[in-house]
Amino acid sequence: MTQRCARPRVASAALSCSRPGAGPLGKLCYALPVRPGSIKVLIVDDSKAARELLCATLEELPMAEVTEAVSGFDALKALPRNQFDLIITDINMPDINGLELINFVKKNPSYRDVPLFIVSSEGREQDKQRGLALGASEYLTKPFEPPQLLALVRRHLRLVDRAG
Repeated sequence: MTQRCARPRVASAALSCSRPGAGPLGKLCYALPVRPGSIKVLIVDDSKAARELLCATLEELPMAEVTEAVSGFDALKALPRNQFDLIITDINMPDINGLELINFVKKNPSYRDVPLFIVSSEGREQDKQRGLALGASEYLTKPFEPPQLLALVRRHLRLVDRAG
């Protein structure tokens, strides 16, 4: 089952800015002009609490439109319906796990260039190396630091924090 993160949208919060400090939240400026909902993120995790934390973290990016999937299978159903700019997945999930999802995404010409982050409780070095070898752009271990995730999202989606 996929669903959108439930949060209010503020149209004025996603305006581009031409000078440091003029962006939303007083400091975020975007490399390109953006519209609300112009960055589509797919969160894939069977844990409702983890999905809620990821959604709450991504609220710092007012231009993000977040879709949640509760399993790899649900993610595979959501992929053809949307053109996602970022996929964030857990590894341990029922039916299709995160590594199988990554394998599919990175072998599919329609999705292979989409940045894909793993956020998982599997923190062993071999788990990280396997995920990165399959094509994940980043690997974060739960519990993660929200500012670290936001910095990685901004870097991969070429968002610029000009105020520091």
